[in-house]
Amino acid sequence: MRCWTGVVDSRLRLVACPSFLPSSPLPAQIADEVELHSIRDRQWQIQACSAKDGEGLEDGLSWLIKQTNKKASAAAAATATDERKAHA
Repeated sequence: MRCWTGVVDSRLRLVACPSFLPSSPLPAQIADEVELHSIRDRQWQIQACSAKDGEGLEDGLSWLIKQTNKKASAAAAATATDERKAHA
């Protein structure tokens, strides 16, 4: 399988495979190759997309934004709870 994989930071791993090639790996193969199933402490998703026509990019970015917003909301709620406890 010809893929590029890299850890951007502790929250995001990017994998790029030329999905337009007939020999392109299936999402399950990519997950196995980069051991995504071993990641249990955070959400992950494989989103097929095309650099040629942009198909799937909006779905992938929407998922990423949704996950980021969930994490930010949870952090804000935890901070508010801590502040209430500190002033009690």
